[in-house]
Amino acid sequence: MLWYDTTRDYLRGDQSHLFEQQAAEFTRVHDSARHNDPARDLAIGADDSVYVLMLPRSANGVDRGDLDYELFRWNGLEFDRVEGEGVAVAVDPDGEPWLVRNDGTIRRRVAGAWETVPGTARDISVGADGAVWAVGTESVEDGYAVLRWTGSAWERIDRGATRIAVAPDGEPWITTDSGFIFRRLAGRWHRLPNAAIDIAFGADGNCWIAGMDGGRHGGNSVYRYNGREWDKIDGATIRVGATSNGMVWLINIRGGVYPRQLSQ
Repeated sequence: MLWYDTTRDYLRGDQSHLFEQQAAEFTRVHDSARHNDPARDLAIGADDSVYVLMLPRSANGVDRGDLDYELFRWNGLEFDRVEGEGVAVAVDPDGEPWLVRNDGTIRRRVAGAWETVPGTARDISVGADGAVWAVGTESVEDGYAVLRWTGSAWERIDRGATRIAVAPDGEPWITTDSGFIFRRLAGRWHRLPNAAIDIAFGADGNCWIAGMDGGRHGGNSVYRYNGREWDKIDGATIRVGATSNGMVWLINIRGGVYPRQLSQ
């Protein structure tokens, strides 16, 4: 149960069901048990580029807390290793990744070359319109400082968060250290129902969360926002991502990766 040990900070509730989820809606595309390389984070760009961070196989399944995970890109059949390491990943509309490293360093890939961005972060997200927001490293109420990228520096915004996702209109939605969910609208924060440990947007505006109700087969429950409340679907997760047509991808408690399939 090494993967459970490495993700204890991301889970809530009774995690008694540690075996793999079995859900007809989802197909496993990465089996972490085969090579002891659980996935930690994933992000999907507006062009449907899918990137995942996986534990290096040399770590033998153990995250000591100081590791950067290896970056992989989905080619439609499997994941290809690409240059880059970190603990959090985002993807811009052109399919170029941004990474947050274990030490907080922020890097982005531009025209195939990596460059370091000023500042430090714990999480990062890029919207379909190219807006970049991050959760910084400064401890504040509800988590860590929320930051907006101006193109040359980070602007501090009046809120604390643990995870962040940017809607297609460039506005952020966040989760806090208590699991509260907030969206920013017209310069103000509005709390939404439910609670979550992760949040993600598709380029079409569909928003998904990994809830805080543990005890599922593979993590916490999966929800989609319907404009007023959250609809629960099958599956279980600790991390979520979404494609341009609103289909969700999951990372479960053991680090397996599962895209949701269209119903037949």
